[in-house]
Amino acid sequence: MEFVLYQNFPNPFNPETEIRYELPKAARVNLEIYHLIGQKVKTLVEKQQDVGIHTATWDGKDAFGKDVTSGIYFCQLQADGFVQIRKLTLMR
Repeated sequence: MEFVLYQNFPNPFNPETEIRYELPKAARVNLEIYHLIGQKVKTLVEKQQDVGIHTATWDGKDAFGKDVTSGIYFCQLQADGFVQIRKLTLMR
């Protein structure tokens, strides 16, 4: 078992998408959404989590609860020194 950030589903998505990731050991997890230009849009997870498969849902809104525009976004998982990024496509 290893750290894994799976591709979101559905992708492209509207209005929301499910993001799954796997932890081989307990770790502090940061799961964040970024714009194409690298600006953080929203933090989905920021906490200690146990080993196993976890799921987060992104509703296409920013940190202020406003709908973001259609386009390409990136989901970044950070846990125990591990970093992985996946591309997400929002189509409104």
